[in-house]
Amino acid sequence: MPFRQFIPERPTNYDAEEHLRYALIGWQEAKMRRTAVAAEVDAARRAADEKHGARSIERLSALHPAWAPVLGEEFGEVMHELTYDSLVDATSGEPLSPDELEAGRLQRLRAELIDLLAVASA
Repeated sequence: MPFRQFIPERPTNYDAEEHLRYALIGWQEAKMRRTAVAAEVDAARRAADEKHGARSIERLSALHPAWAPVLGEEFGEVMHELTYDSLVDATSGEPLSPDELEAGRLQRLRAELIDLLAVASA
């Protein structure tokens, strides 16, 4: 889904009120997206905490050495989605079609970024 579709059309002639309305619409939409992402990050944190139970890093202090490998692992998963490895089907090894790349790759990248934010904000 291209990011451009979330941005309203710019006014063609200068009208201060119209420009203000354009800026407010953009700000409100950005605020709604930030709120939605924050809710996803919170849900990912809760899911990870439930999954790991007593071994959850949520229970550790911010300076505990266990944080670095977990954060590094999540960062590595984001980087994997940005490399050539994510251009092929994981099971067959066949190259993905442009449509599969656009849909699946962006969804996987977004999911990994949410996981990274969940760990970084825990």
